[in-house]
Amino acid sequence: QKKDCWHILLNWRDFITAYQMRRQKKKKVRIFMSEIQYAYRLVPCPSYDVEGMESWLTDMASEGLFLSADGFFGYLGIFEKHPPHPCKYRLEAAPPKRAFEDSIPDTEALALSEELGWTYVARRGEFYIYCSEDTSARELNTDPAVQALALNQVIRRMRSTAFWTAMEIIFWFWYYTRGVLFLTMIELGVVYSLFILTLILLSGVKSVLSLVHLIRLRKKLQMDGFMDHRKNWRQRSAVYRSSNLLLIVAVITAVIIGMGKFGDIILDEGYIPLSDYTATPPFPTMKNVMQDARYEEEDFIIPNEVREWKTLITPRNIDWQEYAVLYLPDGREINGALEVYYHEAASPWIARRIAEEYLIHHRHKAGKNFSVLSADADTLGVDYAAAYSGRLHAPCVILQKENTVIWIQFYSLGEKSLHMEEWIAVFAQSLY
Repeated sequence: QKKDCWHILLNWRDFITAYQMRRQKKKKVRIFMSEIQYAYRLVPCPSYDVEGMESWLTDMASEGLFLSADGFFGYLGIFEKHPPHPCKYRLEAAPPKRAFEDSIPDTEALALSEELGWTYVARRGEFYIYCSEDTSARELNTDPAVQALALNQVIRRMRSTAFWTAMEIIFWFWYYTRGVLFLTMIELGVVYSLFILTLILLSGVKSVLSLVHLIRLRKKLQMDGFMDHRKNWRQRSAVYRSSNLLLIVAVITAVIIGMGKFGDIILDEGYIPLSDYTATPPFPTMKNVMQDARYEEEDFIIPNEVREWKTLITPRNIDWQEYAVLYLPDGREINGALEVYYHEAASPWIARRIAEEYLIHHRHKAGKNFSVLSADADTLGVDYAAAYSGRLHAPCVILQKENTVIWIQFYSLGEKSLHMEEWIAVFAQSLY
């Protein structure tokens, strides 16, 4: 038992000693890490500007700022502060990134570069970045044909990126509008809608610019046989940096505004009760759609409310939602709901396009439940007329005359209903 206790005591002392050594080691590591100071600088040129990046990193080294292994964070370069000394940088074409794999050169490439006096630092975009503190170290690639061949691989990838970016633009344009660009602009605002489309198009423009730049660089290698490692990167740095900052601000602004707009849609912001609406609606309502009917307002299925707003392409828009009971002279009791979207467009062409987009939107929304109904524009005295039934199997009518568009849906909740022929002419006459 004494022997066992003695071994336990020794093991405990070993544990204390190991713990103290570990603390001292951690302390030394913390002191070492604290001695390294970092600096952050806005990148002055895109990743595909090989000559500009090499020249900028070399100039940063002359100021005592050396690119760290962390490389870049967005549009920021992460540098370590050390006493200034000569250091040159080179960019080499990198293979495509693969998911769940380190995007660093393979062991053979690292060993070869070390033999030549170059050390791998980081990756940016399609290029590996190497540095050498030996000003007499030979170039990683001395053959322009080999450099041009490596650039060809990057160019092929950039072409693929440009193609898929174009496909993405087309997809998001379709997804964003669903073929109803004007209705989207009416709902979200003209300026905001065009702003979003511009941001999407800019992503495509950036892909094309990178492709054009690399093709020109390849041509320069083939004709001149060398790159300019001392390029004046300051010439266009202000434009590049300011454009990136503006792009970041624009994206953040678009996201914030978009969240606010979709929040307003979800929360029905802007709607007021019909009883508080003092203006006279420029279309028939449940009160006067049938002249001889007795009217009783209800608030059961849909709230009785209205929203009025304006946009650049439609100076006046009204969203009218009304639920009421009509007692007709023939004894019918109609429990009905009336929904109206009314637009006064800036021109007849815009009005026609809005009317057509209503049909496109609801055809897509109703799917197999979409059914075309009869509505003749000449008989109704309007420029455009369309009628259909959708998922609720209630008749919907779209009418357009000159600058005015109106979409109407009237559905009954009881056994008896008001036929479309009984009210479509009343709405058409309101457009005269």
